[in-house]
Amino acid sequence: MDGVYCVVPPLTEPSTFIPDRFLVASKLSSDSVLSYHTAFEILGFANQVFTTTYYSSLRYKRPFAYQGIRYVCVRLPNSLKSNPFFGVVGVERMGMFVRVTSAERTLAECLDRPEYCGGFEEAIRCISSLPFVDEELLKAYLNLRGR
Repeated sequence: MDGVYCVVPPLTEPSTFIPDRFLVASKLSSDSVLSYHTAFEILGFANQVFTTTYYSSLRYKRPFAYQGIRYVCVRLPNSLKSNPFFGVVGVERMGMFVRVTSAERTLAECLDRPEYCGGFEEAIRCISSLPFVDEELLKAYLNLRGR
């Protein structure tokens, strides 16, 4: 985990401190966006909690594990190179803002690549938790992707 550092909170034993996996993933690349099942988790729509954290970036990085958490980079498709942050929202996490794919973009991406959502059944369970979907945003994202 070269180049990513965290501050151990006061009165915490450094050897037992586990940094927040969402914050770690958000800093692994300058354009990191929490995505796929991880986005459903941080947005509150996941059916399960995974030990794998997914993030997207224009530059692929090899997966690695740190303190029992596996970090997997999913390279953005070429159709998003001109607008990688389309359908991305900012979410506050422990006093910091992280970029996360919106519910609509996450829905489309998980149906397109269910292996990054724990399979089709988990994707459907997460999607069924969504209280509403912005159809215009979903349509615009699918058009951008050529779907």
